[in-house]
Amino acid sequence: MKGYRKIERARATKGATSWSRRDSGQITILVALAMGTFLLGFVGFGADMTNLWFHRQSAQNAADSACLAGAMDMLYAANAGTPNAATGGLVAGLSPFTAGTPFDCGSGNGLGAGNHLPNSVPCKYAKLNGYNGTGFPGNAQREGNAVSVSFPATIPGVAVPDPSAGLTYPFMRVDVLDRVKVYFSSMLGGSGVQDVVATAKCGLQGGLSSVPLLVLNPTELASFSDGGTPLVKILGGPTRSMQVNSKNNLAALVSNNPQIDFTQGGPNFSGSSFGVTGGPGTAPAGFVTNPPASWQASTVPIPDPFRKLAPPPVTTATQVPGAGTFKTVAITQDGCPIGIPYLDCTEYLPGNYPGGITISSQVALFAPGVYYVGGTGLIVASGSLVRPTDASGLPCSLLVLIGCHTPSAAGDGSKGTVFYLTNNGGAWGSGAPTIVITSNSGSLVAASYDTSKSLCPGQAPFDPRLSIPAFVDGNVFLAPCTNSGTYETTPTNVGPNRGMLFFQDRSKAALPQFHGQGALLLNGAMYFHNCPNSMTGPCNDPPTDYQTQLGLWGGSGTGTQLIGQIVVDKLSLQGNSSINMDLSPQPFNGLSVALLQ
Repeated sequence: MKGYRKIERARATKGATSWSRRDSGQITILVALAMGTFLLGFVGFGADMTNLWFHRQSAQNAADSACLAGAMDMLYAANAGTPNAATGGLVAGLSPFTAGTPFDCGSGNGLGAGNHLPNSVPCKYAKLNGYNGTGFPGNAQREGNAVSVSFPATIPGVAVPDPSAGLTYPFMRVDVLDRVKVYFSSMLGGSGVQDVVATAKCGLQGGLSSVPLLVLNPTELASFSDGGTPLVKILGGPTRSMQVNSKNNLAALVSNNPQIDFTQGGPNFSGSSFGVTGGPGTAPAGFVTNPPASWQASTVPIPDPFRKLAPPPVTTATQVPGAGTFKTVAITQDGCPIGIPYLDCTEYLPGNYPGGITISSQVALFAPGVYYVGGTGLIVASGSLVRPTDASGLPCSLLVLIGCHTPSAAGDGSKGTVFYLTNNGGAWGSGAPTIVITSNSGSLVAASYDTSKSLCPGQAPFDPRLSIPAFVDGNVFLAPCTNSGTYETTPTNVGPNRGMLFFQDRSKAALPQFHGQGALLLNGAMYFHNCPNSMTGPCNDPPTDYQTQLGLWGGSGTGTQLIGQIVVDKLSLQGNSSINMDLSPQPFNGLSVALLQ
């Protein structure tokens, strides 16, 4: 009996063991299937997310580049004087857009009604980055992309540029919608596509800028040119000494002889750059500088820094009994230099000269103040000499035998002169305001002018690297001493910087010319611009506006020293003169492009 039970237990154990072995792999298979499905889903979902992430990065790059390109176009329009007008950028054939009017980069195929500008600057740059903005024609579940451009009035946390820039719409927003094909994700959400959205906000921001030699004409051939064999040397100033705004391929015509020398320009006197919006694209042989400074083509135009500057107010000339608006002073009085054959000078007083001022066969002194000059303009003719007054001359009591008047060298207290050239008549064209310094003026034999007297109160002595001579012969013109770099409404509020010297009435074109065989010292800003609407709106395109041309023309032996800033529509250098430009202007408010959000 005991033996039988042992046999039965053995059979039962053997059966149980046999059943366990037949079922032992089924759970492992189920676990493996579950894990495989999970991993497969994870990989599929990860692939979709990775693909979406890459599309997100690509869309953001496209939005950023399209926004910056469009903002550069807005900057070009603003600097060219048409801040809110339609623009087509620097490249011909592109569709213009108007700041303030939203548009998209499609052509109406599935994007709905609206402005479609696929050939505009922002759309071109979006397309270069893979987004043509053509939308999703006929099927909302189809892959595709859309690009839209708008102009927000404000951006939270971002300052609006100074109102003087005239910008109604300083900001741009670009939205890129990328509809991407998904696979595993569609099994969960039921849609075979997923939208990826990228947004870029950019625009124009204000800041200080400084280019001392600025040629404003935006379109014409040879808006800057040189001829003959002039030697123009830039000394000191900022890293870019000159900017020519014309987008013409031959905006700057420089001859092949070395004539434009920027090797001593820049803040370190080691070389400065020449910028031109158009061309030529490579430096002419006549231009020389030192690396890293260079000839820079395709630069963004720089705006007129004085476009909102109002003309100085008309004043009545200071009256001396029996003398009208000028008087005769003896040598050494009010700075009248000792010279041959003259024993006296004609001293002009600030005020209104509707018939113009002509200096001929005389030594002329100009007392500090504003000179409104109409008629034939300001002409410094043959056999003449011009100097500023100087209150440090000998007192009148020592000159009673010669005869003199009460000194008035202080003028209005500004320590310099502003010549505002008005449009009521003129020697050049119809009503053209002008200044002409003729070829043999400033050559009288007279005591030299001490250039240290041209420094304003509080101004540091000239940097010796500017090579300004201690004494100069010939004509000397000094702008008022200011804080603003233009002129002060309270003239006695003098500052350490020379301000506006020549200011042309913008309503007419002109041909100001500086000739001379004697030395010429000009210290101050020279502004010759033709744009009647400058104070209230944009300028008209050439040839309606931007037609004033400054000629720096000289003969053998000319030594011209220009200290300050020149802003002009066109600039022509002629002859075989030697012109040193010590260009260190006051910084002015400019505009720059920034990616903001």
